[in-house]
Amino acid sequence: MDGYYHDPKHGHGLRRVRRRWATKGTFGWGVPCYNDDDASYEVIGVYGDDEAPHTHGKWTARMTVRRVDADGTLHLDVDFAGKPLKTTRWLTARYQNRRIHWSDGNVWHKLYVHPSQLR
Repeated sequence: MDGYYHDPKHGHGLRRVRRRWATKGTFGWGVPCYNDDDASYEVIGVYGDDEAPHTHGKWTARMTVRRVDADGTLHLDVDFAGKPLKTTRWLTARYQNRRIHWSDGNVWHKLYVHPSQLR
């Protein structure tokens, strides 16, 4: 699920999802989790042009994997505490086939990125 996503509903903002690692009951950039059931992800976003006057401002959220289906679908609980302008703090989502499907109907599409584009 790590990667960059396009958010079509909120100013076409870029979203970065990166896996966090479990370390003795805390979360940081340490020891990797053994499976996706224990995984936590950080979302780093930017306010889009539909969220003026905060356009271009950074926000964060935290995703926790609640369940993994036999087909690999991840069910997520997402805490938007790091996005103070959001009226709903908690949303659920599912990750399947390079897309994050949100409980509010939005769908983020994972972008194809070559490492040379990030230099």
